[in-house]
Amino acid sequence: MREDAVGPNRDFGISLYKELAAGNPQENIFFSPISLMFALGIALLGSRGETEKQLKSVMKIENMINADMHQGLFKLKSFLEDEKNPHELHIANRLFIEKSETLRGGFSKDCQKYYGSDPEKVEFMNDAPACVAKINRWVEKLTKGKIKNLISAADVSSSTKLILINAIVFKGTWMTKFYETESGEFSISPGSTVGIKFMIIQKLQAKYCDCKKLKSQILELPYKDKSMSFVIILPDVEQTNIENVEKKLDSGVLSEINEKLTETKLKIRLPKFSMTKESKVTEKLQTLGLTDLFIKGKADLYNMNLKLDLYVSKLVHKAFIEVNEEGTVAAAATGVQLGTRSSSIYLDFNANHPFIFYIKDNKLQTILFMGKFVKP
Repeated sequence: MREDAVGPNRDFGISLYKELAAGNPQENIFFSPISLMFALGIALLGSRGETEKQLKSVMKIENMINADMHQGLFKLKSFLEDEKNPHELHIANRLFIEKSETLRGGFSKDCQKYYGSDPEKVEFMNDAPACVAKINRWVEKLTKGKIKNLISAADVSSSTKLILINAIVFKGTWMTKFYETESGEFSISPGSTVGIKFMIIQKLQAKYCDCKKLKSQILELPYKDKSMSFVIILPDVEQTNIENVEKKLDSGVLSEINEKLTETKLKIRLPKFSMTKESKVTEKLQTLGLTDLFIKGKADLYNMNLKLDLYVSKLVHKAFIEVNEEGTVAAAATGVQLGTRSSSIYLDFNANHPFIFYIKDNKLQTILFMGKFVKP
């Protein structure tokens, strides 16, 4: 992927994370920024005018040529899915469109060229329930059963014209596995705890730093061959409000953290957890400024379809993650002051209270998944 497209991925991911977190401080979050970038990229292929402008603004690519963005996503997909990688990662995109609609030949060709997918015609008008079952089977098969029932009967009706679906699955094995577990208390909020299983590594040299601006400890745990990493932003114990960390998050902070991470001797205590989250991304994208795409009569998808009444009924995004002793399984369907510590002793990294996390590709620094763990 072009270097100038990596920044937009981070910016988009952080802006959407903040929208998902707004008003829900005690809720877990998990989603895939890059997965949604692929889905929005397909919409961008077919858009023009104000709809195109809004898409580019939300995707943080206002200054990029569209062809460069599509080519960049194509190269990224090829890079991430390289069979030589020790991790398992699969990405699939599909646009399901009402059978009676006619697509431009150039649009279908570009969908295949850049996103490896041909739009699929289905009979929303005549048999919506069958369409729901078909889409769910496709997603469940791709995610190897991790994402079930992505859409429901409530998401589709006889008036549905277009649904965008993107699914991504990641399975990574830790470079250093956790061989020890123990039961302990996880602090949900001051004075409120819940029992949970913790994974422990007594002695490990890993990338770590203190971020004074975020008032947090940062830990990067690599997956096998170090091509991908799981990064944790753990607020300092005295900082009981994770919202203060979220407000200060931006692409610049993440970039500087990445530069300052230093090999440090650590004792690590990390919750063993899993979660499935369906995010209301349509509403959140609208809040960020992407409104016309979802409104009949305002969406301009002329480069997709000759009619001007076509619009995206819904963009559904559901994500799954499991973090255990072996590694991580994840799936989804659509100046900073820093300091490092050096010592002969092993520092404690005890994730026994809410934290932010993300999974990234280490070569390009692309954020594949992002989330917050607040409660089991």
